Amino acid sequence: MGTNLKRIKESRKVNENLNATMVESAESFATMEFESGGVEDLTKINSALELLKRSSFRSKFQLSNRDRQYIENKGMKTITKHAFDFIQLRVAPKFPKNDGKQTPMKGHPVFIAQHATATCCRGCLQKWHRMQKDRGLSDNEVKFIVNLIMKWIEKQMDGGINERIK
Repeated sequence: MGTNLKRIKESRKVNENLNATMVESAESFATMEFESGGVEDLTKINSALELLKRSSFRSKFQLSNRDRQYIENKGMKTITKHAFDFIQLRVAPKFPKNDGKQTPMKGHPVFIAQHATATCCRGCLQKWHRMQKDRGLSDNEVKFIVNLIMKWIEKQMDGGINERIK
């Protein structure tokens, strides 16, 4: 019994340290100007957005006026921090809680963007972006996902991304 209690205490300490690190990471990520990791990342993001807008399901997602107003009120830096936090907590772990159902269909602009960009669960990440399910996401993968989400949001705010290709 003592061994189990010790493991629980150690696990709690690890979780506390992980949460503190994630908060620091989210804050430092959000203070960066939105930019990709160079021309290669920007090309990858633009290619992904082109492919996604050809999907009848993915192209149905649009920011509502309420979502747009929320983004205007909070600012892109805050929305970027939210995106980073959501990805770190809900998608990046090796075994995300409720995988396949962890991203609501409404309630925050980032949730809408996650569904539009197929970054809502590990299954979609594997299918659309070839990020394997059986491991945690790397820092570079998290950065790519957040940049993809933010680029989609940026395009939505500038007038829309999902003109259907006939």
